[in-house]
Amino acid sequence: MEIFFKSIGLFLLFLLSVWIGFLKAAELKRRAFALRMVCESLQELQNRLRYEGTERVRIINDTFGANGITEIKNGETVINECGLNTADKNQLEDYFKKFGASDTASEEKRAAMYLSLFLKTKEAAEKTAAEQGKLYRTVGVCAGAAVCLLLI
Repeated sequence: MEIFFKSIGLFLLFLLSVWIGFLKAAELKRRAFALRMVCESLQELQNRLRYEGTERVRIINDTFGANGITEIKNGETVINECGLNTADKNQLEDYFKKFGASDTASEEKRAAMYLSLFLKTKEAAEKTAAEQGKLYRTVGVCAGAAVCLLLI
């Protein structure tokens, strides 16, 4: 009976280790996906500025809110917890703070500049998610197996 409980405990430790590795890999993928949504929102925002050019608060809410990146709280645009890290959120907040301060052509150029910044960040995040995601999953499995072997 003692061996049965010990094997169940080892199996649970193994699963815990694997689960942690997969959670870390999923976190990297979530950031890459969120950055992809930010890039799509910036592209749509740029197009709307080009063709509509009015009601800037509504345009922000329609483009970023539709992708779940922002929401309105107390009349203010707030960035959701959608997988972006602190640096990404700070960049996006900086964009929102200065949005609407100039004419439409300048806003369109500014949106293009931030789009290029976020595209570079997205590409780096996708590369990191692909490389380190495999690493985290593999380390989770190997660490779980090592713990089980040590405790046998």
